[in-house]
Amino acid sequence: MAGLAGTAGTAGTAGRWTRPAGGWLRTETVIVVLVAVLAAVIAFSGTTPWPVALAGLAAILLIPGDLLLRGLGLAVFDGWLRLYLATCAGLLLATLLGLLLNTVLPVVGVAHPLAPSRVLPALVLLTVGMYCLVARRTGWRLPELSELWALPAVQRLRRVRPGGVRGGPGRRGGDASTVFRFAVPTALPVVAALGAISLDNGGPNGPTVLMLLATVLLFVFLAVRANGLSSSYCLYAVFCVGLAFELMTSLRGWYATGHDIQREYYVFQVTLGNWRWNIADFRDPYNACLSITVLPTMLKGLLNVPAASIFKIYYQFLFALMPVAACLLGRRLADNRVGVLAAAYFVAFPTFFSDMSMLNRQEIAFLFQGGMILLLVHRPGAARHRRALFLVLGLGTVLSHYSTTFLMLGQFLLAWVFLVLWRRLGRRFGERACLDAGSGWRSTLARARGRRTGTRGRPVAGTSGPANAAAGGGVEPATVRLTRIDHGAPSAAAVSGRGWRRVFSGWEDSRILTLSAVVLLAVLTVFWTGPATHTANNMTEVVRQAAQSLVHGGDSERSSDTRSSIVSGGAVDPQVQVDQFARYAYDNRLPNVTYFPRDVVDRYPLRYAEDEFTPPTTIGRALSSVGLDPRALNGALRGGSAVVLQLLVLLGVIALVLRWPIWMRVSREYAALCAASLIYLCVLVVVPSLSAEYGLLRAFQQSLIVLALPAVLGPMVATGFLRRGPRLVAAAALPVVFLISSTGLLAATTGSYIPQLHLANDGDYYESFYPHDADVSALKWMARQEALANGTPPPASGSSAETLAVLGQFQLPAKNRAAPALVPVNGYVYLDYANLAKARAIGMLDSTAVRYRYPIAFLDSNKNLVYDAGEAAVYR
Repeated sequence: MAGLAGTAGTAGTAGRWTRPAGGWLRTETVIVVLVAVLAAVIAFSGTTPWPVALAGLAAILLIPGDLLLRGLGLAVFDGWLRLYLATCAGLLLATLLGLLLNTVLPVVGVAHPLAPSRVLPALVLLTVGMYCLVARRTGWRLPELSELWALPAVQRLRRVRPGGVRGGPGRRGGDASTVFRFAVPTALPVVAALGAISLDNGGPNGPTVLMLLATVLLFVFLAVRANGLSSSYCLYAVFCVGLAFELMTSLRGWYATGHDIQREYYVFQVTLGNWRWNIADFRDPYNACLSITVLPTMLKGLLNVPAASIFKIYYQFLFALMPVAACLLGRRLADNRVGVLAAAYFVAFPTFFSDMSMLNRQEIAFLFQGGMILLLVHRPGAARHRRALFLVLGLGTVLSHYSTTFLMLGQFLLAWVFLVLWRRLGRRFGERACLDAGSGWRSTLARARGRRTGTRGRPVAGTSGPANAAAGGGVEPATVRLTRIDHGAPSAAAVSGRGWRRVFSGWEDSRILTLSAVVLLAVLTVFWTGPATHTANNMTEVVRQAAQSLVHGGDSERSSDTRSSIVSGGAVDPQVQVDQFARYAYDNRLPNVTYFPRDVVDRYPLRYAEDEFTPPTTIGRALSSVGLDPRALNGALRGGSAVVLQLLVLLGVIALVLRWPIWMRVSREYAALCAASLIYLCVLVVVPSLSAEYGLLRAFQQSLIVLALPAVLGPMVATGFLRRGPRLVAAAALPVVFLISSTGLLAATTGSYIPQLHLANDGDYYESFYPHDADVSALKWMARQEALANGTPPPASGSSAETLAVLGQFQLPAKNRAAPALVPVNGYVYLDYANLAKARAIGMLDSTAVRYRYPIAFLDSNKNLVYDAGEAAVYR
């Protein structure tokens, strides 16, 4: 993206842009022809091949997105940062364009406003209009074909070796090494896809295990060599790892597989069936998320791909940029090594690879929030332009996902409160001390850097001042960077001699996170969830329950995610949750439906379903023979990793606020946001209804966007009494160990542990959320029978009505219909693979999943088996 920087046109007498000499239309003509060929291939293909569809997706998002960045005057010189921000801007432009067409065209009599025949011309007009506007306003133009070779980005590519090692005299590498460096990360997503397909066909998990092992080795290599590699190579490797981790779960199953994705796919199909979004068709908070209604409908029509692949494949390519955002943050505030380790923590957290591919609305919202956080630490352009993009990306978050928006607003508001107090204390103590000391921390740092680089007594370029602020989107040379993790601990004089002065002075403060910005985003949120969609009832109920739990206490609705929290106060007895679910089922009986009497249902009490474990492998049996229990080993490592990660984050945030690592370039707004995120997580744990509604693990994954860097600093703080070498080993080893444990690589090696969806055709997620062909057939049959019983025409085979009927049964709330207390006397009851093969079932206690032994004897005694497909059945 940075390579298309272009040049300015000729300025007219009134500052107006005029056509430069040289026939500049040739470049635009080439681009128009390429886009037209791409559109023709998509239009005339039965199903667009995925490489062509990816190229189309890039054109749809990146071209308008990059034009928006240029229109805002943001000079982003870092290629990956520009790619990330342009992707977010393109997503928002596409969403707003779809919303505009969906609102305006029906007024003039267009019945299908989101059909590709309507969207494509509008997208072309939008892109051409933005290009003309940007060219006239800023004087920017596309470079001529003859000028491409002289662009700075092309020259940088010529100087940087393909293998990722910074070029220079005397640094040569073999072609085989170059190919290997790129081949390893590139192969990871391919092997991950092959592993998922192998499991879907009943094959082994060998490809997935191989991919995980290669990922661990790649992170070890990057942790050791990151500061000797180009930033672009490190970011590319992180992107490939993120994509591989998403695909190994999203490609499981031939249908939409997962928990929330079933309801997401349902509202997507509601919009796609009419090529129009209407909140009245299904008034639900899911349907208010344009990221899973308007946006995928537009992409489905423009790319001509299967509907399920939008969520299973193409959204995962987009979300793979999130680890890149974590790496960009670490690299900006520290260096390549810190950035890579921060990305390792982000992808190693179980929610990233186990759940995020099932939360597509949240994936898009995370992308927008990640862009907002990047703008707090990067400085590409004037502050007012960054504030404008900050608000634009905030609007994208509001339109994408409600819960992510609420959590983000809470973190931003708390961070703003910290900033106000921080700045006031700084004006009273820090700034005066800084003036009295003659900016002592800067002089101490300059002397230390002078000893290392041989520049003592001479100013070092790129350390401060307007030039460095303007180039905030770029990367300084290694010789002038302030942010080397291997600089070692600061001197005692630098730390203790200044005392608290470091806490209040010397911070980068972009003043992007202001009260007006938070209030404006809150107003947009209230408007969208209130007058626009009328879907705020759920949030009102959550606030009421939160206030009630704070006043009266109790944790009956606490999420099971809090069991690993260091402030949770203990785990919840699973049988107690099953008993609560049984009472919940009785309380939620509909008044106009005839159910079985309570005395009949109570003959079949519900019992908690114990966890199932994989059989031990040869290595696992060998460990058992020497007294090491693989089950206990894996459990201790999983539980210990969760506790250690929380402690590392806590230590890292304290270190950031106290500015213990004085070699870091630290943003005051970023440090305040880290502290706010940590406190907000504690609030989620303490207030039971909040953790049950949102889920602590999802909240922690969202907070890891900013807390991954403190997690890297944590082991450095804990081992501060050691020398530089052991500190680096501790900082690099912990995320790798966390990765080995959380991804199931160790469990796959030893066996005797809970199976995970990406590694086995077994386990809780497989039993509860993996649709089989037999499930689909049974549900289609039941939908036809229910329609006939109600006197309505049955849905046609392959119609959208039939698809919606099937999807409705796969959603989490529908799982409760099989609970004995909710089985109607005269209605149909559908049992899936887990109910029949293992007598296990899942129930939803508010937002908490409860697993219990399903009493099939209850149906055998009181209902008739009317359909049996082996792995699925229907009773009446």
